Amino acid sequence: MSLFWMIYIWTVNAWETIKYAFPDCNCGSRIIFTTRLSNLAESIENTSHVYELQALAENEAWILFCMKAFRGEHKAVCPPELEEMSRNILKKCEGLPLAIVAIGGLLSKRKNGGLEWKKVHDCLATELKSNDDLGSLRRILQLSYDNLPYYLKQCYLYLSVFPEDYLIKRRKLIRLWIVERFVEEKQGFTMEEVAEEYLNELVNRILIQVVEMNYFNRVKTCRVHDLMREIIQMKSREESFVMMANGTRIS
Repeated sequence: MSLFWMIYIWTVNAWETIKYAFPDCNCGSRIIFTTRLSNLAESIENTSHVYELQALAENEAWILFCMKAFRGEHKAVCPPELEEMSRNILKKCEGLPLAIVAIGGLLSKRKNGGLEWKKVHDCLATELKSNDDLGSLRRILQLSYDNLPYYLKQCYLYLSVFPEDYLIKRRKLIRLWIVERFVEEKQGFTMEEVAEEYLNELVNRILIQVVEMNYFNRVKTCRVHDLMREIIQMKSREESFVMMANGTRIS
């Protein structure tokens, strides 16, 4: 009898623990593993297909957004007076289907046109924290942060000090982490090498997006997804880690 399994795995050790429980036969069974760790996907034995989920193309994202935000209104066509604000809000989703569906659904309930939509755009972190319509999105995004080991949490929270869409240089970032004493000493490694390990681990967890690699296949510049930036700014305020006042960092 053919079997179909779908499993979410957080660590390589977890896979090593459970793998012997699965049948090893030629009866057509399939196992689909889902994970946020790119190195875990590559490490599983007999992995014939690793599929990296891609963000929606701009046109597909716009169609999905309109279907959720303007459902039942003129075949989901965006009113001209809301198009600019809609595209600005959609930009924050960066092609993430879950975010587009959740935020589009929230906006579909806002009847006061541009003013209410501007509030969502300008105060998205507040909406993520307090609005029940965005609860599932908030929990899924925050799960990635909550699952980080302690030594990576403060490094990741520190990224909230960079402006939206800011391209962060690897060398600058790891030196800032070191100066802030986030990087622990590790025998046989320099502090810069340990800090770069931290950066690569955040990249493997898909929490940092690589923008450019250098000639030696090392991260040159990176950035944070807009919605994850909202999450870590919210966590930074909750934990009194970093606060921003009029664009100025207060830590």
